[in-house]
Amino acid sequence: MYRKLTYMLFALVAMLTLGSCLHNNGDIGPWFGHWKVTRITIDGADDPGYGGDLFFSFQSSVIRVSQSFPERNQSSSIYGNWQEQQGTMAVEFKEAFQSLLDYAHLDKQFVFTVVRRNGDKVLRYTAEDGKEYTYYLKKW
Repeated sequence: MYRKLTYMLFALVAMLTLGSCLHNNGDIGPWFGHWKVTRITIDGADDPGYGGDLFFSFQSSVIRVSQSFPERNQSSSIYGNWQEQQGTMAVEFKEAFQSLLDYAHLDKQFVFTVVRRNGDKVLRYTAEDGKEYTYYLKKW
């Protein structure tokens, strides 16, 4: 009786432990996870059209940018690839909703300058339109 209970308990602990992997393809450092874009500035001024509803998510070499619509219990997302090196982050979206790219002020391919990497993050880039966009990210 106790032996059977011990095996069942061991199996339960093993399933919980082995099924809890969150870092697909290893640890990617401080970027891993889900980040809320708390603020966007355009040439240093707050974006008046930004509703506080964008999120950046990083896992492995994949980035997801999503816009949340809580009143409809929906979201819209685009996926791309990213790579960080020497204070920059190259991002490329293969296929994307142009309306979400426009709302987020993102091009299909660009390079962020990493302004702040530790704690809350700050990313900046100059878009094809010549404007400088800065994104303030908070772990969510």
